[in-house]
Amino acid sequence: MLGATFLFQNDTEWEIVEASSEIKELQLADGSKVWLNAGSTLSHPAKFSATKRQIKLTGEAFFEVSKDANRPFQVTTDRTKVTVLGTEFNVRDIADEKYFEVAVQEGKVRVQKNASNKKVILVKNEKAVYNEKNDSLEKVSDENLNTLAWKRKRLKFNDTTLKDALKTITQQYNITIDLKNQSLEKCLISGGYSIKTNVLSLLEQITSNQKIEVKKLSKTEYELIGGTCE
Repeated sequence: MLGATFLFQNDTEWEIVEASSEIKELQLADGSKVWLNAGSTLSHPAKFSATKRQIKLTGEAFFEVSKDANRPFQVTTDRTKVTVLGTEFNVRDIADEKYFEVAVQEGKVRVQKNASNKKVILVKNEKAVYNEKNDSLEKVSDENLNTLAWKRKRLKFNDTTLKDALKTITQQYNITIDLKNQSLEKCLISGGYSIKTNVLSLLEQITSNQKIEVKKLSKTEYELIGGTCE
């Protein structure tokens, strides 16, 4: 069962759904589907109005939005506003992170930073990344969309540089990886891997062609030694 509470705003009943330790899947009144990542909260009306579909997110969620040209679908977080008509996309805005990110799997969305005129239009395999440090909102292409790994349960690399693959793995598993031979950063990695794979095993698999030695220093620290690009 979903953990949910109810409240009223301007005579509209809102439902608050919390995902504590596991991913929660729910369907909204318009048929749109939401996968709410662990530790996230979603607030939505029990019934959408005749002119708009507006919800509020704290944390991270993936959306499959039912098409309705007359009622734009809008996701609001503390730092951004995402507006769509019908699409599949991921929103990540976690309070203690210095960035937020929106990634599009299908369709088209508009991302706008709150209280700002900074905005970008995204289509399939593109994402918007806001960096709080320099107050920048950047649009980048991303064929792999490993932002969605938590939902699809897999990491995907397609001619990805070793540097970028290791960055993805450090974020996914909340670990540190020290690549001793930095000349290998541009080596290309390809393959798909379950996110349930043991970290040590995963690192050994993706670096096997480069003959890199993987050392586990602690539960959250790894070291990559030697190797060559092939």
